[in-house]
Amino acid sequence: MIDKDNCHILIISEHDALAMNALLQINGYKNIYKTSSSKDVLSIIEENTPDLVILNYHPLAENESTGIELFRQLKSVATLKNTAFLIHGARLNQEKCQELKDIGFSGVLEYPLHVNKFPKACSIVLDGGTYFRPCDKY
Repeated sequence: MIDKDNCHILIISEHDALAMNALLQINGYKNIYKTSSSKDVLSIIEENTPDLVILNYHPLAENESTGIELFRQLKSVATLKNTAFLIHGARLNQEKCQELKDIGFSGVLEYPLHVNKFPKACSIVLDGGTYFRPCDKY
């Protein structure tokens, strides 16, 4: 069972960060950090090691890393060894979903953000499971 009072979640997104934050708070999560720049990520994780990182599939802005590029950088950080990673994006086909599974993501979220599925996905991956249901429809 997840200790929502001590669980730390980092959202790296510009589009849905406020909605994600609100949904997580409604579902009892207390320690939520948001950034819309991949440049801020290392300073955030130095202060608070996240249990879950939620990445945007596409670059956040021009000259920013994609979610996959940022994931690969973050997976090399020793303190994130046990961190779960979700990635969200639009129109992720079966081939792309399989690639995301193969490189080590814990799950996939799709646009638009679903008010019931999003907190469920977070809970599942925080408990050590995987969430690739959006990929099952392809």
